[in-house]
Amino acid sequence: MLLLRARPDVVVASSPYMFLGPMGLLAARLVGARFAWDVRDLTWLYPRAVGKRTFGLDRALERLMLWTARRCDALTTATEGLLTYFERRPELSAVVPNGVSDAWLDRLAALPAPGDAPQVLYAGLLGYNHALATLVDAARLLPDVPFALAGDGPERAELEERALRHGLTNVTFLGYLGPDELVEAYSRATVLVSHVRKHDLYHWTQPAKLWEYMATGRPVVHAGEGEAVRIVDENGVGVTVPPEDPDALAAAIAGLVRDPAAGRQLGARARGFVSRARRRSLLLAEHVALLERLAATER
Repeated sequence: MLLLRARPDVVVASSPYMFLGPMGLLAARLVGARFAWDVRDLTWLYPRAVGKRTFGLDRALERLMLWTARRCDALTTATEGLLTYFERRPELSAVVPNGVSDAWLDRLAALPAPGDAPQVLYAGLLGYNHALATLVDAARLLPDVPFALAGDGPERAELEERALRHGLTNVTFLGYLGPDELVEAYSRATVLVSHVRKHDLYHWTQPAKLWEYMATGRPVVHAGEGEAVRIVDENGVGVTVPPEDPDALAAAIAGLVRDPAAGRQLGARARGFVSRARRRSLLLAEHVALLERLAATER
């Protein structure tokens, strides 16, 4: 999103759309304003991560984005790893994580406590970055535990074919769910699963779904590496396992299924963490304070 008003003091570009950064910098300079760039993701690196041929275009884009970061007046990122990626950046820089809105926190807090009958849920994009074949394979190892995948995406057909090929009757694909349907799916779930593909690029990611999951009060299993794993482990707000390891994922899910009381305690602790540290209104207030500092500085 690019925010621009007549004769502004500060132009703010918030992206995963990469070109908003350079465009925002240009707009700011044209009107004599300071420029603040908010980076939510490094989308220009993804083609390289998935092995696509870019004929050097990804390198050119990376140079442009690093150049933009060097010339902006303030830089905020969604994770610590993203901030570290920009080695040359303005002095006024900070991490502003993704969070959950107050309204959504209140709605998810009203969910009933999870029951004892197991129900594993993944809710989100069925895309390459999530390597959800691992989740289907984990379901194969736990034939008596129901698994549901809510969402749509480019990998859905392949995942459905994989489940069909293995004759899995415990895996259901719910498709895209609206807010009310998603709340209903959360209410039935007893374990929520997040999975990120194994790759150095994803070490600095913090999947936004983690915080929404935790807001439900259900125990979370996160399969991944890097920054998100460290946060989950240090705060004791979930169970972490290596990515693309069906055996480890199945074992973690089975442990929570066997001990639902421990899962409820874990979920309650996670919900408290999100309320304190991932409440969007508090995070936005921090971001606004940084922008006010930038606006108050002399040009």
